[in-house]
Amino acid sequence: MDAPDPTVTPHRGVLAQPGRPLRFAALLIGIFALAATALAWSSYQSQVGRVVDEAALRARGAAADVDRYVQAKWSTLNAVAALPAFATGDPARIRAAVEDLTTRNLGFDAGYSWIDTHGMMQARSGGYTGPPIDFTDRLHVRTALHTGKPTVSAVLIGAVNQVPIVAFVVPTYDDAGKVNGLIGSGMRLGALSMGADTLRYAGGTGVVVVDNLGQIIAGPSPVDTLQRVADGFPLAAMQADADGGTAREITGPYGQPNQLVGYALAPSAGWLVLVQRSADEAFLPASSAFALEVVLIVGGSLLAIVVLLWASWRLDAAVAEQTRVYAKERATRQELETAIATLEERQVLRDAFVGVMSHELRTPVTTIYGAAKLLAKWPRRPELETLVEDIEEESDRLHRITEDLLVLSRAEHGLVELQAEPVLVQRLVPAVIAEVRRRHPSLEVDLDLAPALPPIAGDEAALRQVLVNLLTNAAKYGEGSPVRISARADEPDGDVLVRVEDQGPGLPAEDLEPIFDLFFRSTSNARRASGTGIGLYVVRQLVGAMGGAVHAYPVEPHGLGFLVTLRAEGFGDLDLADESPSA
Repeated sequence: MDAPDPTVTPHRGVLAQPGRPLRFAALLIGIFALAATALAWSSYQSQVGRVVDEAALRARGAAADVDRYVQAKWSTLNAVAALPAFATGDPARIRAAVEDLTTRNLGFDAGYSWIDTHGMMQARSGGYTGPPIDFTDRLHVRTALHTGKPTVSAVLIGAVNQVPIVAFVVPTYDDAGKVNGLIGSGMRLGALSMGADTLRYAGGTGVVVVDNLGQIIAGPSPVDTLQRVADGFPLAAMQADADGGTAREITGPYGQPNQLVGYALAPSAGWLVLVQRSADEAFLPASSAFALEVVLIVGGSLLAIVVLLWASWRLDAAVAEQTRVYAKERATRQELETAIATLEERQVLRDAFVGVMSHELRTPVTTIYGAAKLLAKWPRRPELETLVEDIEEESDRLHRITEDLLVLSRAEHGLVELQAEPVLVQRLVPAVIAEVRRRHPSLEVDLDLAPALPPIAGDEAALRQVLVNLLTNAAKYGEGSPVRISARADEPDGDVLVRVEDQGPGLPAEDLEPIFDLFFRSTSNARRASGTGIGLYVVRQLVGAMGGAVHAYPVEPHGLGFLVTLRAEGFGDLDLADESPSA
């Protein structure tokens, strides 16, 4: 029998998981329970919506009735204002006409008054013979005189009979059609007033009417005193809602908690008409039905789900061991795949390394070999000095490549470890500059070393290799421009900051970090100079081994800079006063 293929996933259908259909059935039951609960909730919301809509509809109807009541009172007063006596504007003739009104039943239970354009009551029914009364403090009087339109007051205390009253006024006109005053009357709101009942029931039984000042004008009981709506009642929000609506679970106008209130505005008077009832009472039938439905749905569904899940667990126990074995086999396979991928990646890197190093080593070896052949044939030839310099330069180049390869080999195996010792940057930098200048005689270096730099904790050979690689890189890509080297002590941290900056073409921002990767060559300047792509990788490895950091940054207006941060060590017995040479 052939061995099973470890790369093939075992069948995970119904046979491998016999409990899956039962769990699926339990899920369907859960979904059904959620859907049924959602339907029950929708039905409950629909019933609640009907109750709310009914309250709003009743409030709008009551507001329309109250508005018609106000319009009817204005119509009655407009008929009175059409009497000829009012067109004269003569208080004596108007007083006689007003007195005659006491014998007529016009639907008011307060006296009739005529107010001139200055807001002074000049005539009144009921035999009043006192001096004129100033009504300019009445807002509805000022409004009617200013607009020339009928108005109705908020509830106020009557000027003659000190009882709560709602006053109606309409303009009177002279023969030229100009407003010459107001005729008005009112409704007393107390328990003994016959006219109060007409206002109380204008919108129907159980209706509360609130004026624009928040005072209760009419309600289930007569209004014997001025009474504002209770604290917590959302009066301002309702008055601002011209379309009316419904408020749930609020404080009622009399202070009752948890009320359902339908509200609407009577536009002619600006009064707020309310229809209210207890929210618990209003929503009780819908709430009871919803609670019963939820108990039945949830209880039955939970029982069925528990039974199905228990049966599913029992069935799945038989395949648990097979699943564990498969998981172990799969983990082993993944480890093997990872190891293979790592080997393949290393092979790609090795092939790239061989190709790059073959190219880099060919030039110096060819130069040394050719010069040596020429010297072997004729040691005292005229260009002896030039050939020796070529051999020395290319030998140095081979030496640097060899040093980089040693660091690369150690880094690949995680063996880049250095012994920390005090190193003076101000001594090492000039020596590195002189070394690089032997290969690049035309190199100009602007050296700026701060005096009395502290020694760093590092390795002198490693730091020399770092500086040689950075300075050589600047010389190759700087296009003959001066290179600036500076070193400063970072006071807060006690580190030494070394900068190497060239004025070459620089690098794109996206290449500033990858240039420290192994074999990386930026496409923007790869053709400007040859290279192995390992020099800056070696720089980062050595600086990191010394506990420091290196970063690349752009130099304005163009160029590339490297910042090397090295950890400083305190060596108080070293005299650094004379260790700041310049180039």
